[in-house]
Amino acid sequence: MLKYMLVCALLSVVSLSSYQLVNASGGIAITSSEVISEFPDGIRFVITATGPNTIEDIKITYRIEGSETNSYGYIDMSEEGSGEYLLRASGGSFIPPGTPFHYVIEVFDDAGEILRTDEKQVLYMDTRFEWSSVTKHPVTVHYYGPTESRAKTILEASHTTIKHMQDVLGTGDVDPINVVAYNNSRHMNSALPPKPAAIAEDLITEGQAWPDKRVVLVMAFSANVQGIGSHEITHVLVGDAAGIAYPVVPAWLNEGLAEYGNQTPSRSYEQALRYGIFTRKLKPLWFLNSFSGEPNDVIIAYGQSSAVVEFMIDQFGKGKLAELMIELQNTLGIGRALKNVYGFDTHGLDSRWRESLGLKPFPSPAELGRQMQEQVITPEGTDAATSGQPVQEPATDEPITPDQKTGTTSCTIQQTSKNTQLPVDFMFFGIIGMPLTLLSFRRIKKRLIRM
Repeated sequence: MLKYMLVCALLSVVSLSSYQLVNASGGIAITSSEVISEFPDGIRFVITATGPNTIEDIKITYRIEGSETNSYGYIDMSEEGSGEYLLRASGGSFIPPGTPFHYVIEVFDDAGEILRTDEKQVLYMDTRFEWSSVTKHPVTVHYYGPTESRAKTILEASHTTIKHMQDVLGTGDVDPINVVAYNNSRHMNSALPPKPAAIAEDLITEGQAWPDKRVVLVMAFSANVQGIGSHEITHVLVGDAAGIAYPVVPAWLNEGLAEYGNQTPSRSYEQALRYGIFTRKLKPLWFLNSFSGEPNDVIIAYGQSSAVVEFMIDQFGKGKLAELMIELQNTLGIGRALKNVYGFDTHGLDSRWRESLGLKPFPSPAELGRQMQEQVITPEGTDAATSGQPVQEPATDEPITPDQKTGTTSCTIQQTSKNTQLPVDFMFFGIIGMPLTLLSFRRIKKRLIRM
């Protein structure tokens, strides 16, 4: 118990008394220092330094684990040589709990002397709970309360996913990943970035990944915790495979790969795809660089993305996707990368996939755009964006009967400027309060879905 309490204390407060040893000349010295997780506001540095001369500045230089970019801030000194600095982790500077930081403290006096500490690390955690952890390199799952068995389930699912996706993505050794497991949606919502009002009303977040920070949040008591965990871990692996090209990985590829890595996939996406085919709501693939529209439309997009990636693997093999990730780093564009690796662009892939389902291909992007302009169509949401497409018949001649399944899960992408601290992040959510009436076919080509 004493050991556990000590570990928890180290997660939230780091003592810096050893820094005095850096000053071998007997000049500047750090006499007291604390680094404190103040969730959800950020990390507070409280520093006091002394020396034979006047202390002018105390600088904190920090970087996130895995990043080569440093940021810095200066202590706001309330008196000579003593003050605080808050590294903000909320609002526009949002940082998820579970993020490790490396930092160095520098003290400057008016005689030009500088004291620079060794690099230290602090783990920014949600201080509302007492955390324990289970680790199996490269994944550590942090949990609280009666959740150890679920944490171990997440850990094993993560390892299975890493092995499963190595051939697909061409990833080698994987750097450490922190998974933070929450027990319920109320606890987890406070650890997530703000959501738009419309999404907040209709969706409940079950998982989210920050590949750049190597952090995943998971709702541990979800019925499909294995699937959520493996889906989100795959996003981190896609980030590893794509490298600098990760911000240009289209949503259809990112989410399709995440579902291919899902260890316990739900039939919800398959049903949503059937529904999308029957209602003619399938968008052209090049419309799915990001997902938008009503929640039901977004679920269809995930079903379509999952099916397209599975088609690519079934038809052309796993190795081609690893090549695609490398080529994306060279071209920084999905169309050119597809052309160089597969011999066809996004329209070509979309056409081949649709033909495999017995559907007529869309016109080229240029032709489809011309048709939409002629019909005075404004691409706002799913219906408007696809209402210019040729009419397709469902791939069955049997009557369609409703399937009353509700409560499906999916994942959405949010992208911000590459220069911010949150270049790309993902949310894994379940639809609530808006039942999606899904339709199933009595007879359908086997290649349409993986049963």
